[in-house]
Amino acid sequence: MLKVTYADIHFNKQNTPVSKKFDDVYFSDHGGLQESDYIFQQGNHLWQRWQNFSQAHFVIAETGFGTGLNFLAVTTLFREFRQQHPQSPLKRLFFISFEKYPLQTEQLKITHQAYPQFTELSQQLQQYWPDPIIGCYRLHFAETTLDLWFGDITHNLPLLGDYMLNKIDAWFLDGFAPSKNPQMWNGELYRHMFCYTKPQGTFATFTAASAVKKGLEE
Repeated sequence: MLKVTYADIHFNKQNTPVSKKFDDVYFSDHGGLQESDYIFQQGNHLWQRWQNFSQAHFVIAETGFGTGLNFLAVTTLFREFRQQHPQSPLKRLFFISFEKYPLQTEQLKITHQAYPQFTELSQQLQQYWPDPIIGCYRLHFAETTLDLWFGDITHNLPLLGDYMLNKIDAWFLDGFAPSKNPQMWNGELYRHMFCYTKPQGTFATFTAASAVKKGLEE
């Protein structure tokens, strides 16, 4: 069994986790949750698409799980959608996420304390949190199935296999800035993303870096 390396982090004055390796914050010091909502939920027009969705499953893929904030936020949003639209054919959210340097459980707990609205869900995530071994871990929640991949996304993304071709509805392109982590953002990654995405699939990114936008366009 090949182990992954835990993230080496510290917490800044705003109690935001900061990667020592990449010298970058995991999310904004000023409103990480608002950032997640604006960039990824609104950026992919999730609520509007769910209202008009005719299939039973909606699939989101994320390039960096980090603290799990995006997962907690979108799972909560989907729960609200299901409560408001119980007759919708859309019944379940599948969330696929990749993480090369996972946090330790105690670090997750510290980070999640800032978001009491997610307490029940975050405690479940902490309870299910896998050991630091390369591979895929399927975690089941009430409305959401999380496939959490530990290891390098460049290696793990192709392992989704032919079954996932043209299956992903939306991408959360999260992770450290390309200037901090250029090895991750490469042409091979973009090509695999394209193959796994539905014809009407969408991408939303935390970064305005021209290299990422150019890679997606190509």
